[in-house]
Amino acid sequence: MIPAFSNVGILPPYGMYGAADIEGRSPYPTELLVFVERFATTEARTQLLQGFLEYRRRLRDIGLTEGIQWVGGSFVEDCELIRSRAPDDIDVVTFLRPLDDEQAWDALVAENDQLLMDAAHTKEHFRCDAYTSELNDEMLEEVAYYLTMFSHQRDTEVWKGIVQLELDDHTEGQAIALLAERAAQW
Repeated sequence: MIPAFSNVGILPPYGMYGAADIEGRSPYPTELLVFVERFATTEARTQLLQGFLEYRRRLRDIGLTEGIQWVGGSFVEDCELIRSRAPDDIDVVTFLRPLDDEQAWDALVAENDQLLMDAAHTKEHFRCDAYTSELNDEMLEEVAYYLTMFSHQRDTEVWKGIVQLELDDHTEGQAIALLAERAAQW
């Protein structure tokens, strides 16, 4: 469950049972449909989510279905309240499970370097400030980096929560339909 925004407009880093409650702290695991329901609240957010879902589709199209995503930044804040503007993009890091064949994995990454390694490209084409990292035994340093970057507000350094999504989510079709309904409202 994604908790309500705190009194300063951010996702809290942990729930009502405190930081020691492992199940109730950030990153908050959720399904894509729940994520879309929660954050597709304005026309601008709906448009950002449409780009995000297209980014996810492109990952699937090249065969990447195993992994998780952490979503942070102003998109998972009450940006409209605390900054008097809509979020500019969706900050996302995708932790991918690499292919068993290392050469095939390296080739896949090389063939899709813009999608996987070029944040400027993903921002321009999907409105996602997107990064990827391999899920492997040597990723502890990268996990610590992204957790630190996503779990604090840039300007105030206030500690905040992030959201975790599975790449292979059975609610994706429902989320796309809900987003289309919301987009039609604007």
